Amino acid sequence: MDEREYQLEIISQMAKNEIKLSELYAKYAHAFPTRREFWNDIAREEVSHSAWIDTLKKRVEEGFIQFSSDRFNMDLLNDFYKYVQAEELKISEEMPLISALVASKEIEETLLEKKFFEVFKGDAPELEILLLALEYSTKNHREIVIKAWEEERKLIEA
Repeated sequence: MDEREYQLEIISQMAKNEIKLSELYAKYAHAFPTRREFWNDIAREEVSHSAWIDTLKKRVEEGFIQFSSDRFNMDLLNDFYKYVQAEELKISEEMPLISALVASKEIEETLLEKKFFEVFKGDAPELEILLLALEYSTKNHREIVIKAWEEERKLIEA
């Protein structure tokens, strides 16, 4: 596999991860009707993230953007997908909302801690902008999930 093919594979996996995360949040919306709007809003944003990444993919295909093949860890991207998939399988009628919020918080924190969106020196400006936007949005997701988690904890403890 040449460098460009590998770059396209990485970008495709990044987009798949965003779609998988959107699917998880949509399932949470269905499972927790009292928070349906909350989960649907985050799910829609994840779909937008995938669209942003698809735009980047087109630019790589056209040869306008390149990045080092070691820029992203493909194994980490694949593991993330599998982790979200496993979280989907945990959804059941008995699952409490707090568990979904904890899982979501951990997912958003993992994206940040594993530096999925960290900009490296020398990244193409379009790639830098996309990764900064994704990082900002992920931080926002983490904050709103933490807020919802704290609210739910207070209700449980009351």
